[in-house]
Amino acid sequence: TPDERRKALTRGIKLGLVPYVSHTEAGQRIEISFRAMDSAGKASVKTSHDPWNYWVFRIGSNSNFQGEKSQRVASLNGTTSANRTTEAWKISLRANGSYNESKFTFSNGSKFANYSHTYGASDLIVKSLGPHWSAGQRASIGSSTYLNQKQSFRIGPAIEYNLFPYSEATRRQLTFQYSPGFSHYRYEKRTIFGKLSESHPDHKLTTSLDM
Repeated sequence: TPDERRKALTRGIKLGLVPYVSHTEAGQRIEISFRAMDSAGKASVKTSHDPWNYWVFRIGSNSNFQGEKSQRVASLNGTTSANRTTEAWKISLRANGSYNESKFTFSNGSKFANYSHTYGASDLIVKSLGPHWSAGQRASIGSSTYLNQKQSFRIGPAIEYNLFPYSEATRRQLTFQYSPGFSHYRYEKRTIFGKLSESHPDHKLTTSLDM
């Protein structure tokens, strides 16, 4: 990453300046330390305490309101998530919701209003099987007037491959995840196939980049 390149460049400049500084008065106040190698041949680094225990929380929202004499439009959207990724586990929890309404007044005095909403929550819990592979489960529940879904539910196992080692998950991830599962739907209105509810197996393939 750019930050890693900057740190490496700074370290190289510091090492290069040592012979020159050692002949000055400042050289008497310089201390040189050495990082020992561990059994894997890597320099041992003292880890700092993380008060959040690897959890990352995000909250976001936006809204839009506009109107004139003949029409008014309003929309509200919100989302929140909690994620924790370590070399051993990956946990992702998410909830979102949106509400939209449109009101119109026509030239003949008649009025029309339209309302829609979408709500949902999901979870993903996977256990590491090595530096790049992991397996677990994912589930979701939701409701959407746009999709004619009074309620939807899905659950299934998941297997994931991360192009980068999970030890770097707090800085970068490029994952490919496959999840076969089972879904159930209850509809607001009868579908074109004459159904008010249905259940069936399905599968998902998801690619995600996180930097």
